[in-house]
Parts: sequence; C-alpha cells; structure tokens
Amino acid sequence: MRSFLTVLVATSLATSPLPAQLSPTQVQRVEQAIRAAMSRVRIPALSVAISLGDSVTFDRAFGMSDVENFVPAKPSTVYRIASNAKPLTATAVMQLVERGRISLDAPIQRYVPGYPHKGQPVTVRQLLTHTSGVRHHRDDAEYHTTRECAALKEALEMFAADSLLHAPGAKVTYSTYGYVLLGLAVEGASGKSYADYLRDRVLRPAGMTQTQPDRVTDIVPNRAGGYGLTESGALRNAKLVNTSCRMPGGGLLSSAGDMARFLIAERNGTLVRRETAAMMQSNQVKPETIQRTLQGVALPPGYVPPGFGFGWAIGSNARRDAVWHGGNQQGATSVIYYLPQQRLGIAILTNLEEQGNALVELAETIAGIVAGGAR
Repeated sequence: MRSFLTVLVATSLATSPLPAQLSPTQVQRVEQAIRAAMSRVRIPALSVAISLGDSVTFDRAFGMSDVENFVPAKPSTVYRIASNAKPLTATAVMQLVERGRISLDAPIQRYVPGYPHKGQPVTVRQLLTHTSGVRHHRDDAEYHTTRECAALKEALEMFAADSLLHAPGAKVTYSTYGYVLLGLAVEGASGKSYADYLRDRVLRPAGMTQTQPDRVTDIVPNRAGGYGLTESGALRNAKLVNTSCRMPGGGLLSSAGDMARFLIAERNGTLVRRETAAMMQSNQVKPETIQRTLQGVALPPGYVPPGFGFGWAIGSNARRDAVWHGGNQQGATSVIYYLPQQRLGIAILTNLEEQGNALVELAETIAGIVAGGAR
C-alpha cells in the first residue's frame, strides 16, 4: 500500500490527440530525462518503452544489465517486473469473467476450494481491488523466501490458515497473496496451470514474446542482474529470493517493450472487450473505504489519494485519468503508466530495487514531454 501512497508527482499534462511518432526533439528530451534519473539514484540499467495508439514508438535501454561482467542493457533485456504481474493476472481473471467461468461476486472458494472459509465471504471482486483483508508478506523472512512452489497451490500453505486483516470490503490493504488466490482461481476456472493460461490467453495474443515465469533455475537469455544499494549508497547484489510461490502477484520476467505491448493490448480489444478494460481501469472502491484506509496516515499537502480498479491504481496528483501500477522486488523496480484518453503508454523497468519514487517521477516527466505538458 505504501508504494501507492508515496510516489505521486504533480505535473500538468495536455489532453489533445497525440501524433503517431515522437519528434526528434521529444526523443532527445526523453533520453536526457532517463539519463538524469539514472545518475540521480545510481541505477545500473534502465529500459523504457513508449506506446502511442497501437504502436510501440520508443524502445530503448541504457546502462549495464550485468555490472560484474560489463554487459550493456538492450531492448531485449528482461527484468523482474514484481507486482506488475498483478495487472496481467487481473486481465486473465476478467477474460474468464467475460466467458462466464468466473463471477466477480462469488466467494473465492468456488474456484479455490483449498482456501478455508473465513466467516465472511471473500469475493473475487474484493481480491482484485485489494479490499479482501487477505494479508501481504508477513515479514522480511517471508519476503526473501527461497522456497520453491512446484505447483501454485503449494503457496496456500504460507497464508491460508491466517485470519483476515479486516472485514472484507472495509479497507484497502495491498496483498500479493490476494493475487495468488486469483491465480489459483484462473487455474480452477480454466483447467490450466496459471503459467500456461497466461502464456496462451494473455502473452501470445498481446505479442509478449519475452515475458515468462521468473524461475531461478531456468537459463533465460538477456536476464538482467539484480542490485540494491548499501546504507552508504554503494551498489550491491540483490538478496536471493524464489518468486515461484507468488507468481500471479509478483513472479514474472519481462522486457519494457513487452509491457508496452500489454498496455496496447489491454485497451484495444485484443485481450478483453474495450468496455471490460474501461471498467478495470476505473475506480471500483468506494470513497469511504479509501478514507478509512488513510485514517491516521500522514499525507503531503494537496495529496489526492488514488482509486483502485481491477489490477490498477487510478489517478494521481499529476493526472486524475491516469492508470498505473508499480512493482518493487529484490533486484528490480518497474512502473507501467497509461493515459487512456490519449492512448499513451509508458513502461519503465530497471535492475535496482526500491526506486518506485524515481520511476514514477520519470514516467510523469516522460508523459509531460510526449503529451506537451509543462516539463
């Protein structure tokens, strides 16, 4: 939840239709902004892809994918996308909703019978909007787990017995395990493994040829090394983690170009109906629920809280019609950002963890350059 509350930057953006390509001046300004952001927070490698309409018009990589072996980043470099797996999972769920295989207001046990009843129904809709009360990672030990889940259902052992954090629907509490349940619902409703369903019904139709499960034992061409910073600001290798038990909520690899293609396919009818995409990317949480969530939280002056759709954060101080999602994980940070009115998408992936503020600010800066805003 903290990532949604701390990375919103105010910028004034235009709403007129955009040309199909960036001008040379815009390309130069975008690259300058990227290099400035990398220098400011010591990012080793950063990939950016920009989509306009139905085309990826900018797809470039900067810096070093592997610092120890002096491997430059390139457009085909793949990074952990962390929680940016969640919009992909939400899309898979909504495909099954469209087919009548999943009901948004059904209890999750209809599709995941191995998840115990909690006294009050936990629905698919609540899981999609992070209002279910299902917990997130309990502590650092769990966050840094090296446990292997050969099948996704094994992940239930990590959280299924735990009580809900609050009554379903009462608050927004960000939950990767909530999205693990949604991934299991995809399995229960489709008869396929989550990874197979995602590949066949989301990745291939969207043209996402480089997106795949983050299996630590696989040989993955162009996989970026992962890094963090010491307390003194020196670069270090990221801690080890196995993300197989959280795949639907944060266990995928992708490239910036693939994520930009996802932003296109999400809105143009390739993956879900256009009206379904519009519903997913509009606020689905009652204002009073968000207000209860923010009680006692110190907020910056002028802060406007985002809404929450199905797999998306809705709006920011910069742009109320923006939809976006962030991801942070060992050795990686990512942001995907979309302006539906202008069909402008921005995907930013890096191999340095804990850089959500910097990446959202960079996305807003790039949006300002492309859309003709103040920056």
